This record gives sequence, C-alpha cells and structure tokens, in this order.
Amino acid sequence: MAYFRKVGGCPRLVGFTKSGEARLIPCGLWSCANCARRQARKWARRAYLHIEQRAEECKTFYFYTLTLGSAYRFNVESGFKALPKLWDGTRKDVQRKVGRFEYLAFVEGQPQRGGMPHFHILMNCEPPCERNKKGLITKHALHDYAVKRGFGYETSLSIVSDKLASFYVSKYASKQHPAIPRSFRRIRCCQTWAKLPIDPTRRLIVRAYLEGIADFIDRVNYVSGVPHEKLYNAYAKAVQELVKQKIDG
Repeated sequence: MAYFRKVGGCPRLVGFTKSGEARLIPCGLWSCANCARRQARKWARRAYLHIEQRAEECKTFYFYTLTLGSAYRFNVESGFKALPKLWDGTRKDVQRKVGRFEYLAFVEGQPQRGGMPHFHILMNCEPPCERNKKGLITKHALHDYAVKRGFGYETSLSIVSDKLASFYVSKYASKQHPAIPRSFRRIRCCQTWAKLPIDPTRRLIVRAYLEGIADFIDRVNYVSGVPHEKLYNAYAKAVQELVKQKIDG
C-alpha cells in the first residue's frame, strides 16, 4: 500500500503504544529545530536532577565556559573539528590533577560569531588553575589555564544551583546555527551523571530494521490484542498525518 512508504524528515516514524494507539515519533536530531528544543529540555532536566541529588552530599557545582581563540576566528568548521580533541585533553588534565570528577559539557553555536562554538561545562570541581597566596583562583589564572589547554583567552567560572544549571543548559544547548556539523556530538557527560527515570507507559513499539508491515502489525496485535484491521487503519491514518506535516512544514 502506497501510504506505508518510508518518509524522511521529522516526524520520522510511526509507532504504537502497548494498547494499540498509533503515535508519530520525532526524528530526535539536533539539526531539527523542534527536536533540538526537546533535547535541550531533556538535558536541562538531567542537569537539575543531578545537582539536586548531589546537594545532599554538599557538593558544589561550577559553570565553566571556554571559547576558541583567534586562530579559529575565520574558520568555524576547523573550530568544530578541533573542539573534541581540545576537550578530551582538558578533561584528562583535570582528572589527572583533581581525580575523577563529574561533568556535563555542551556546545553553543554563537549566532553573533557566525556559529563559532562556545564550550560550557557543568562540573563538581574547579579547573586546576594556579592559585594565589589566599588559595583562590584569579581571573588571570583562569584565562592562562584556558590558553594552555588550547582554548581562547576569554573564559569564565561561576558557582551554580540546580535551577540555574537547568536554565543554562536549556538556554545554550538549544541555540542552533547552520555552521554546526550535522553529526557533531553536542553534549558529553560522565558515566555517573544522573539519568531521567524511564516511564514504561510512554515506550512505543516500532518497526524493526527490514521488518515488513504485515509482521509489524502482527507483532503489535500480539502485544495489544487490538484487531489487525483496526491497527492497519490506525497506521495508515498516522502515516497520512506524517506526510501532511512534512508537506505543511
């Protein structure tokens, strides 16, 4: 049947709930404006949840911003290409000098600078900069450390609460720019960073790779108990809506 053809873009797929109701499934890509906002909200909730959990242990979290220097001023593409290696070196340096630490790092494509990336990090320790006689990190030391790690001189560090961290992630992670490579990894976090609880009622049954429509509907019928004909009609209606949204969009 023609309306069962695969359609690209967003929403991308049709799935079923365990009760046999058809649902449109978004693509989940950062390059999609709607999905980018959804992803940013998800990570904002994870930032809030993690810092809230660690508050019981009296853990302090910092918001650390790194920029790229003048060497990348006129080449945004090379900036994005260099960023993963720069961050990996910084992460290893912090771990070597401070020990295992927790972090959630994400990229913002700066609209005012042609998409040039800023790198923001939520972390449970201060960067291992030189300290003054009072044991404090000065702005100059903070800048020197960033440059030493291959980033730009412009940098900042501040203490954040769970609500403020959530706001920062939602605000900066959702900023889109065409210069951001499609396959670029926007967010990185440590393995111990809090995960959102899974709601089993929201999990959908989706077509497996190379699974035929008949086999898919038969599988949904087995789980939901809904008659095949009703599932076929619901699937066809959902696909038509999916195509309509793509045309209107």
